[in-house]
Amino acid sequence: MSTSVIETMEALGIEIPKDVLQARADKADAQDRARQVNGTEVPAMEPAAILGKTWRRDLEAEALRQFAAERVPGVARKAAEAVARRYDTLVTRRRGDLLTLLQGWYVDHVDEFPKTGDPKVGVARRDEIAQEIRTFTRAHQELLPGGIGQADTKTEGGDFFVYFAFTPDQWSQVVDSTRPGLALYSGQDYWGLCLSVGATPRLVSSWAQADADYRAVFTASKHAGGGFSGADWAHAQSALAMARAMGAPQDDDEMEEL
Repeated sequence: MSTSVIETMEALGIEIPKDVLQARADKADAQDRARQVNGTEVPAMEPAAILGKTWRRDLEAEALRQFAAERVPGVARKAAEAVARRYDTLVTRRRGDLLTLLQGWYVDHVDEFPKTGDPKVGVARRDEIAQEIRTFTRAHQELLPGGIGQADTKTEGGDFFVYFAFTPDQWSQVVDSTRPGLALYSGQDYWGLCLSVGATPRLVSSWAQADADYRAVFTASKHAGGGFSGADWAHAQSALAMARAMGAPQDDDEMEEL
């Protein structure tokens, strides 16, 4: 996982854990010092080393000095690389914590997202929100296994579940409100649509999770009027439990209707 996610999250104003910031500072310091060492010239040969009474010992000392001077830049570079790897490892290990921080920012700001298409909102503010959305989605992609460029989910409709959790009824409303293939109508906004049906804002921790959530809710919606197999019923219950655990609006009769 790229450590650039830290800078991306900082651009959103998210407070990064102190240990991560310290590790990044250590990396920068190590790289700076390695560059300084690399720019140091090898010391000139000291002629007196072979002219004194202890010339053999002096020559050995001079040889060690010359050898050390030649090796230090390489050693410094390797040391800086080790510090950088330590930072990379820490960021990867803290992926779950970083995702939680991003989730908190998202929940606090998602209500602003639909305003990018609101003519009553000033152009400057709309542009600002649009930039925040781009930065936010990039940070999320950087935190997911596979990295940027892996945003396409495996099942049609799974992309809806990357940023929201739906109950079967909410998903049915999305289907009814969009064109065939879940394509949005002209002027329709993804964020506004999901919020309007009461979907719960949340971030998946992997693309596979988005696909699994979609399949579970789609199965429940598709078979709402008929019987369930044991597997279908388990998927439906799991999807509803997940959405409710994250605060989705509840319908007491939801499971009876399924």
